[in-house]
Amino acid sequence: MSYTATDSFGNSSTVFRTVIVTDTTPPDIVVGADPLVVITTGTTAEVDYLANVTASDNLDGVVPVSCTVDGAQLPNPAELPLGSANVDCSASDSSGNTASAQFTVDVVFAYVLDLDRLKRNINAGSVVPLDWRYRDPSTRSEER
Repeated sequence: MSYTATDSFGNSSTVFRTVIVTDTTPPDIVVGADPLVVITTGTTAEVDYLANVTASDNLDGVVPVSCTVDGAQLPNPAELPLGSANVDCSASDSSGNTASAQFTVDVVFAYVLDLDRLKRNINAGSVVPLDWRYRDPSTRSEER
């Protein structure tokens, strides 16, 4: 950057100055609601966990996000077992500023009760113990 001053007699002088702008703002990393994946067969689910997170930077625009699942670097999508998995994500801009966010993926099994089959295998008047749990996907609360 240069500054030039000129007086009323036409004399002028120029001064040069270096201005350094440093980016200190980390990217903005956004995660959606904790995903709930419901399966009806098997013990694992293929989960695209990166679909739940995005990152953008004020200078670089969209920046890549890197995540670990329960501390392990997994491919995306990944086969996740029944239960909860903690996902830790981070994003960095070209200036080295980093942001992080976490979320949980829950993989649950939805039991399908075939009442017709059940009726065929039980004699009239029989007592059948039934133990069940219901997990409300909206609140994640569990009832028995």
